Amino acid sequence: MRQKAFYDSFKLLLEDNGGGTSYTQVKNGINKYLKSIGKNPTCTYITTANLLYNVTSKIIDCIENRKPCIVGLSNEPKYGNHWVVGVGYARYQAVDDWDLINIDFIKINNGWYTTKSRSIVYVNSMYVDGLIYLK
Repeated sequence: MRQKAFYDSFKLLLEDNGGGTSYTQVKNGINKYLKSIGKNPTCTYITTANLLYNVTSKIIDCIENRKPCIVGLSNEPKYGNHWVVGVGYARYQAVDDWDLINIDFIKINNGWYTTKSRSIVYVNSMYVDGLIYLK
């Protein structure tokens, strides 16, 4: 019951009318919440459109430093465009022509199910379009 109340109040902070939210709306909503509990509003975001950052590297940095991160998925085959929580990662190496390349998967909580085995899954980082995190 408390989770539903938190969700409902957070939806109001995000100004979510049911049609989805943007990076700016989520960042602003988190910062409003942080202010309301007397914390510094340090939430920010990066997206794949900002070529100054490697979003996957920043996700891995957040996870390794035990900092919360909200990962934005775009056109992911199962989850579509969806906010998820990043909780881990896996890196595999593959051969592309003659080059060795890294393929990253982000371990996420998709928020769709009540069992851990269905909620905690890996998604290919190619479907990640950004990251919301605390500085």
